[in-house]
Amino acid sequence: MAKKNNPEYGKEELLQWGEVMQKVMNVDLKPHQDFKDLVEHGTADYSMVEKVDGKVKEMEQQRDLKQAIYGPDADLRDDDVLKSNDPGAVFARKIVKDLSQHVQFSEEEQ
Repeated sequence: MAKKNNPEYGKEELLQWGEVMQKVMNVDLKPHQDFKDLVEHGTADYSMVEKVDGKVKEMEQQRDLKQAIYGPDADLRDDDVLKSNDPGAVFARKIVKDLSQHVQFSEEEQ
């Protein structure tokens, strides 16, 4: 997921993001001691990332289609993560709010 955010991330940035994410999400890393140990000795399972990526692409296509049909100022309702009451959108807003306590986001990202 870090690579989706920035393909140029190296190991140091990945470890930093892992540390921050653990501050806002309850994750059991056992049998690993910490995120660094997991990165160095764990085996990645990308199936969930692939599912999330597919869902994000689907949502982007729905948004793009609405804008193509109704114009750039179309009311996106549930396709707008900042306005939607969909549980996934609410969760995304909460994660960003929680992360903002540990990470300085740019004006554009806020």
